[in-house]
Amino acid sequence: MEIDKSYEGREHSAIKHELLKGYLEKLLFIVGISGVKEITYVDCFAGPWGDESEDLSGTSIAISLDKIKLVREGLASHNIVDTTYRAIYVEAQRERHEKLKLFLDKKCPAEIEHHALHGDYAALQDDILSRCGKGFTFFFIDPKGWKDVGMSKLSKLLQRPNSEFLVTFMYDFLNRFVTLNDLREQVRQLLGDIDEKWVANLQSMEPKKREEEVVRCYRTQLVSTVGGTGTNKPRSFYATILNK
Repeated sequence: MEIDKSYEGREHSAIKHELLKGYLEKLLFIVGISGVKEITYVDCFAGPWGDESEDLSGTSIAISLDKIKLVREGLASHNIVDTTYRAIYVEAQRERHEKLKLFLDKKCPAEIEHHALHGDYAALQDDILSRCGKGFTFFFIDPKGWKDVGMSKLSKLLQRPNSEFLVTFMYDFLNRFVTLNDLREQVRQLLGDIDEKWVANLQSMEPKKREEEVVRCYRTQLVSTVGGTGTNKPRSFYATILNK
């Protein structure tokens, strides 16, 4: 894959944006054809990040709006016209939030209901959920660090039915601290009830096995927090973004 020069220094964002472009469109088409009457997209760390252009073309904000618009138009061509489309963007930093709100007010297609929320997504979970309606919701959770995707912060969102989540799990960052006693509680929020035996075993592992074990624990916590059995049993998949 050749990465555009505009992504220099943030190549990982290019990979995530390509994933979002390819996956979100297909997912929303499938959901829309199924007869769902409300489709909501939620970005919990919206930014904008690292893009100074007026159209924010190199951000998940512009990409998601473009894909929602494309899906809406595609489904309308098949006479599926009674679906509500909604985009919710959350940003904690005030200046970025102001830029986000201005962009949405100017650029968001009139057919897409939009909300720009200011604050920490974990503190705004009730507000976010109240705006999602009763249909399908896709959550894009892409933090800069590892502490923001623990179960105590995600739990209310994860327990929402008819939802899907794309979570960035910053393993390389977490790996530096996973065995430190001072951060044990924060690590438990991600990996569950780990003990000294588990930590000692982790320290003895080769790097690849160590990564697999930490990611396995995190995915187990996600699935357990979502809950459900039988046909409603949640599923988890992961892919590794390689260092440039």
